[in-house]
Amino acid sequence: MSGIRYYTDTNGQSIAFPDSLTTHGSYFPLPLPQNPNPDQQQWQQPDLSFGGQQSLPAQPYNFGTYPVANYYQAPPLPQGHPPPFEPQQPLGYAPLQPRYLPQPEAENQIAAPPSKRRRKIDSGKLPEVITLLDSDDETPPAQPLQAISSNIAPSYAMPAMYGSETAKLLLTTPALPTSTPPRAPNSTLTPPSSSPLVSAPAPHPPPPQAAVVEPTLCPEQAELVELIASGRNVFYTGSAGCGKSTVLKSFTKRLREMGKDVRILAPTGRAALQVGGMTTWTYAGWTPNHHKRTLDELKQAAHGKFVHKRFTETDVLVIDEISMVENLHFERLNEVLKEARLRPHQPTRAFGGLQIIVTGDFCQLPPVKPFQHCIDCGGLMIQRTMNGESTYTCARHGTYRDEEKWAFRSKAWEECNFAHVELKNVHRQSDQTFIAMLQKCRTGDKLTPSETNLLMDHPCKVHNATKLFATRDEVGRVNQEAFRKLKSPNHIYWCRDSFFWQKHHPHLQWKNTRKANGPEEQKPLSALDDHRYGECVELKKGMLVVLLTNLDLSAGLCNGSQGLVCGFERFSKERMPKAKTGNGKQEPENPILGERASLKEAEIRQFLEGPGTSFKVWPIVKFHNGVTRTIYAECSDNELGDERPYSLLCRTQVPLAPAWAMTIHKSQSLTLDRVIVNLSKAFEEGQVYVALSRATGLGGLKIEGDVAGLRTGLGGNQTVQTFLLEKFGH
Repeated sequence: MSGIRYYTDTNGQSIAFPDSLTTHGSYFPLPLPQNPNPDQQQWQQPDLSFGGQQSLPAQPYNFGTYPVANYYQAPPLPQGHPPPFEPQQPLGYAPLQPRYLPQPEAENQIAAPPSKRRRKIDSGKLPEVITLLDSDDETPPAQPLQAISSNIAPSYAMPAMYGSETAKLLLTTPALPTSTPPRAPNSTLTPPSSSPLVSAPAPHPPPPQAAVVEPTLCPEQAELVELIASGRNVFYTGSAGCGKSTVLKSFTKRLREMGKDVRILAPTGRAALQVGGMTTWTYAGWTPNHHKRTLDELKQAAHGKFVHKRFTETDVLVIDEISMVENLHFERLNEVLKEARLRPHQPTRAFGGLQIIVTGDFCQLPPVKPFQHCIDCGGLMIQRTMNGESTYTCARHGTYRDEEKWAFRSKAWEECNFAHVELKNVHRQSDQTFIAMLQKCRTGDKLTPSETNLLMDHPCKVHNATKLFATRDEVGRVNQEAFRKLKSPNHIYWCRDSFFWQKHHPHLQWKNTRKANGPEEQKPLSALDDHRYGECVELKKGMLVVLLTNLDLSAGLCNGSQGLVCGFERFSKERMPKAKTGNGKQEPENPILGERASLKEAEIRQFLEGPGTSFKVWPIVKFHNGVTRTIYAECSDNELGDERPYSLLCRTQVPLAPAWAMTIHKSQSLTLDRVIVNLSKAFEEGQVYVALSRATGLGGLKIEGDVAGLRTGLGGNQTVQTFLLEKFGH
């Protein structure tokens, strides 16, 4: 460091600014000690500009789960734009004692420079002003250093930003506690030199903007979107592969562009994360124990501050996977929304007058454990089974039959007065013979002997196929055995989970709870237990994997694409996924597009530089369709909360999973080119149909087990078939 200059900000306060930043890029840390009273602290937000010169805000480098020491990448000042202010006298300012890390021994680690912070001696209560510059493409990325103290909780330092772009990003933070000594830098940042790598880039890099290729709506899908946009309550359904999810994304975008507050719900955490929504439980502010409460108690709770605000601000409620939503659960949602949105002297409409869109396929998986508690009194209902038929009885309020478990049998369904729409065009399969057999499986029509024989015995190519089982025990056994047989080195990727909590969402703060497993600085969040991306992904060369994201539809790489890991690409800054700037400069090779692209870029960088990825390499996968592609980490984000700015729950992980075997439940959203279906333990209605409909055609499908297993669940639920006949004529 050649010295410190002092410049005056727009508030008249002197700012310390290192001379070195005017000549070359630097990295400097910002220790964030705990703020014990975040709700009462008023953060100073000074402004500083360099003659109107603008640049994008700097991105922090968080270390693990605690942003105790953030590292910002600082570029040189632009040529021709020196600081416009003359150096000012210190005026009672004095340097703080250095509290940074010692010079590291490893050559590739970046040393923290001496202290550049200064404060007024006679005003210890004033926060310090830390001046940070943005990064540019030519400056190498900062390496994360060991946090100053791992037991210091995150601070609430606030960025001072003005306009969409700033000359500098300023943070205010109290002084570091004197009891916090520096610690030695982490010595495990460098991958072992013996790690097997493929230094060459993948043979088929992704084309620019491949991630935003969206399928075009067919006429029946477009007509459905128009119907929903008109304001009607709609239930739409269709066979697996007809594009129900595509329609959901399309009309959600359309409604939000119209200014509507759209809430997407699903019965399970996995299904909710798949559609970027929340569970029906979370939306209502419930846990499963809330079903033990009386309906009057649930109605009273609907006037709670946060739940009531959520209920009254919602314009459109979307419920996906409706087949798994139980009758009384659907009814409870209806009643509490009517209570919360009650208008005096107006008739009470279904769900309080919200527009309701429900979708799913009742021929697939049914509600799990229906009728556990009485809707009126919350009492435990007694299940009895006689002659294969189950009943559920509350001693005070009567009996429900198993056939009444479906949402379409509820009073709420009748009140909604849905327009019932069936999508008929199947896009997943093109083999008309196979489609016809799947339709029979779905609707309960009996297969002919020749059709049964064809399903059980036909030419197929299922080498390196995924096996589908009914139980998790079977899946675990197959995957573990196959993984152990591979002798190549194991590459371990721990997820990076982040929760960006907003203080106006206090009811969501619990979602920052970390689990016990994982690296010390990178433990998974309990709130993401059901995420489609695994907590820990272990990959070996020769491993059969399945892609868990729509990576490049134009190249046939979609959610469910299968392939073999054929190598690993060494990490390079140039090929790392980066936010698309759109400013006319050279765009990154692997652009991140859409909302929060800069945040996702930072999360991916920290995922790779953190302790959960020791080898610093990306897997290369040769997919069954012949395409070879490097698979980079992807950051999946989910908005939470009832008002902007939303809290964000993020998981960053390599979007791959072992594909030797998976459960039928987990396969429900996938399209598989090659699949072996094991029916030996199929135990639930709809399981066989779900499993068979994952295949794209007979040529990639094999059925294992006795032919009797093929008939399990193929009779179709009679109540569902009656409903479909009534609404759609078949």
